[in-house]
Amino acid sequence: MQPLPRKSPHLQNTHTVSICLSKGLGAPVGTMLAAPQDYISRAVRCCKSIGRGLRHVGILSAAGKLALEDMVNMLETVWHLGISLEDTQLTLQKLQHSHKRLRAQ
Repeated sequence: MQPLPRKSPHLQNTHTVSICLSKGLGAPVGTMLAAPQDYISRAVRCCKSIGRGLRHVGILSAAGKLALEDMVNMLETVWHLGISLEDTQLTLQKLQHSHKRLRAQ
């Protein structure tokens, strides 16, 4: 396991970071955990105790590696799409609320 090369100033007060590779990066499955070694060891034991082991190997691992190497530039685009979707949802909620208020009059 490789240590993180540098700490992000955004994460300076954070103990553990979980990164999902399937959200916005395009990998079919996978999550990375960045934490102190003792915490990662506990997390691995916990996952194994509930039936989740290191079963995603081979092609699935290759998809995760590809996501990290080639799809990272898509994160900003996906983030902006998420913000746009949230704004649209809030606008729709306001319109629905206004419509209900008008119908009640």
